Amino acid sequence: MTMVDIHGIGLLLILVTGYGCSLWPSSAIVGRIIARWHPALGEGVEEESLREAGRWIGYLERAIIITFVLFSQFLAIGLLVTAKSIFRFEHSRKTAEYYLLGTLLSLTIGLLIGVAMLTAIRVLG
Repeated sequence: MTMVDIHGIGLLLILVTGYGCSLWPSSAIVGRIIARWHPALGEGVEEESLREAGRWIGYLERAIIITFVLFSQFLAIGLLVTAKSIFRFEHSRKTAEYYLLGTLLSLTIGLLIGVAMLTAIRVLG
């Protein structure tokens, strides 16, 4: 294999691993951490939202955050979180806090994965 092939394979491995980690393990971590507050929201909350929409929003949110980190667009991350937070405060305070906690956990995980990927890409050369 040539150096270009090794570099390309390494880059592909970093991208697949990073974006892959933003899906399953991250979703499980966020879900487990915020699960203790779900009963405090009361009845009817599940009926108000789309089935598994929060999970898919989290997937997309972390993927977008990772992409912004890789392109050093940190201001765009702030805009994303701000926009999402504004939409969430249309609900009751408990529900808004629950969603905000999930958003901040997702943001933290996305940033950590993105920075790890960026570091690995720079080490790869």
